[in-house]
Amino acid sequence: MNKTDTQFWTKYFKVYDTLNEFIPYQDLIKDVVAAVDPQPGDVILDAGCGTGNVAIELSKRGADVIGFDNVPAALDRYKHKDPNAETIMGDLTAPLPFGDGQFDKVVCVNTLYTLDTKAQIGLAREMSRVVGWGGKVIVCNITNNISPLKLFVYGIWRSLDLEGFIKTIIHLFELFLPSLQILKYNLIISKKRNFHFYSISKLIQMFEEVGFETESEAYNLYGGQAAVCVFQKKYVKSKNPNI
Repeated sequence: MNKTDTQFWTKYFKVYDTLNEFIPYQDLIKDVVAAVDPQPGDVILDAGCGTGNVAIELSKRGADVIGFDNVPAALDRYKHKDPNAETIMGDLTAPLPFGDGQFDKVVCVNTLYTLDTKAQIGLAREMSRVVGWGGKVIVCNITNNISPLKLFVYGIWRSLDLEGFIKTIIHLFELFLPSLQILKYNLIISKKRNFHFYSISKLIQMFEEVGFETESEAYNLYGGQAAVCVFQKKYVKSKNPNI
């Protein structure tokens, strides 16, 4: 990650947790956690954990989670929220510093799009290596129809529907400045040429090409602009009787 990218993500993660007040983001976290289906004792890698919003929810359900990210500001925020969190700073474009089959599950939320195609495939292969046979990889990624303005409006309508007019207006007033910052950064993300958004079918194709089977896929997350797919690493018996 170059200096410009580091500066951008550092600024973004300073206000990122404002999204925790945004109903579509709350829904996304719930849907991802449901897709992971964490069980007590599960060893889970959160690849690109950011400020730890998903990882914290998985830990609450008894999973042992390692948060992995390359932005110090994000990991600092995560540790501030959960001092007991196990975090590692590292590069998702390089081999992961974990053993073969070390994890029961790997989760990756809104991270793949920040990598180029070669790095995405490399990360998918690394996920296959570090998850055990029968283990699962749960990927949530922004799709190629991203529109931050539409998402912002969708969030307001969701709030009006669930919380009513007065509470929605109060929230908008209280969070006006950080919400504008979040919107600004997401507009930048949607326009960045070095970010890679793609269709759900392409996401599935990528993971199936590195040996996963698609267990399930969910649509219409985040105002229809993100998808969660669950992939399983199936054990395939060798045709060689000596293996």
